[in-house]
Amino acid sequence: MSSSLSKDVITVRNSHGLHLRVASELARLCRQFQAKITLGRPGEPPVNIASPLSLLTLAVTAGTKLEAVADGPDADAALAAVVEYFTMHSDAEK
Repeated sequence: MSSSLSKDVITVRNSHGLHLRVASELARLCRQFQAKITLGRPGEPPVNIASPLSLLTLAVTAGTKLEAVADGPDADAALAAVVEYFTMHSDAEK
């Protein structure tokens, strides 16, 4: 099986940023994929999205831009799920 790499930049639009509930939901979502998925500010070391505590160390607030990277056989699907999660959990337009 060949490995693929997918990247995207996400803007956090939840007014509460990336808090514990969001971090836990993201970790649970990403554990269903074989790809390793990381999240971090562009230019800074990323963290494994499967670890809620690691995600919290990013101290993400509303408006923060994050680079999501998925590496593995289902990288495209994994990245699409992460992007969709952030899109569906946006309250910027409310």
